Amino acid sequence: MIILYNILQLSALAILWPFLLLYCLTIPKYRVKLGGQTGLNTSFPPARKAGCKRVWIHALSVGEVTSALPLVREIRRQMPDTEICFSANTTSGRKIAHRLLDDMVDYFLFSPIDVWPVVSYFQYKIKPDLYIQVETDFWPNQLAELKRRRIPSILVNGRISAKSFNSYSRFSFFFEPLFKSFHTLCMQRETDRQRMISLGVPPEKVLTLGNLKYDVLAENDHSWTKPAPFINDHQEQLIWVAGSTHSGEEEILFTTFRQLITRFPSLKLILAPRNIERAEALVTLAAQFGFKAILRSSGQPASTNVLILDTLGELVDMYSLAVVAFVGGSLVKLGGHNPIEPASQGAVTLFGSHMDDFSEISAAMISAKAALQVKDGQELTECILSLLADDQMHKTFSSNAFTFISSQHGVVDKHIQLIRNLL
Repeated sequence: MIILYNILQLSALAILWPFLLLYCLTIPKYRVKLGGQTGLNTSFPPARKAGCKRVWIHALSVGEVTSALPLVREIRRQMPDTEICFSANTTSGRKIAHRLLDDMVDYFLFSPIDVWPVVSYFQYKIKPDLYIQVETDFWPNQLAELKRRRIPSILVNGRISAKSFNSYSRFSFFFEPLFKSFHTLCMQRETDRQRMISLGVPPEKVLTLGNLKYDVLAENDHSWTKPAPFINDHQEQLIWVAGSTHSGEEEILFTTFRQLITRFPSLKLILAPRNIERAEALVTLAAQFGFKAILRSSGQPASTNVLILDTLGELVDMYSLAVVAFVGGSLVKLGGHNPIEPASQGAVTLFGSHMDDFSEISAAMISAKAALQVKDGQELTECILSLLADDQMHKTFSSNAFTFISSQHGVVDKHIQLIRNLL
């Protein structure tokens, strides 16, 4: 498989390289990225100190970086002499990695493009004792070269959605050897483990260790600045945070909000689109519903009840302000997003019926009365109205959320034990 992959890759590069090079050189962000991902403009770590181990952790983007946070924190705390190298594939991922992990990581790197000479050069320069892949972003040459150099690689926080499983099964000739190249695959759920085994991975290679995000601490970033004057510490605030929203459901959310403020006029909405590049469009959309929305990045003092979050790494902190939270991607058929973050902040958490990608977590939270599921905008409105009107109902769900998240702690310790065994 790896031979065919490289033949096809090099054939395509031989034809397309002038166009790809021109494209990368004419766009500033890709020009910087190209230099970093080819190693031409990369500050590699120096040779390791005697007796020192080095771990290379790779995350794709923002979501995977935040998943890695508890693991990085515990490696630094429990194995202080271990050097940590961290790479992320996207610009936004690298920004949030620097923001969240700067005091825990020894070296930040670009991820290499998956061309064999480049991958080989990166691994030669970094010389990791262990490679940790967070959730996704699988590259054949990277994994094959790790195996050739006898550097153990593990997947953490692994999950396979039904849609991904169908794709992996259809192209099993490609994905089976790729997954088998890992030393160990640590999956979030037993369903994920069974799917990986059915793809041909030996059962002894696949573990069910849980979701690392359960161990995200409830502590907030002390350097974080609340969005004043939108938030006033001197007044009791009613804040609804809708996180990781998508096109098609923001209209529902604005309709719901318009109905809610007729009953609770002091209620404010913080809306965080999954793709922050859509923030300006949401200001326009809010105006269509009669709201004057402001962007978080604008810093403009304004008398408004809608804030559009267009910054990275602040959603968890915003959840800490919420009396109620909504998890996006769930009123539209996109599989939903992780409900752990708002629940870990004690926010009463709601989501729609399309939580396929987090079905076990959402079902467990509903069973524990730690979250509420709604089928449409009308149910969402009625549910939030009930929570705002009934203090005891609100306190019960908030307390249950804390209890549920606390009961799931310990996932990161299982990963640390595996890492110790491999170093």
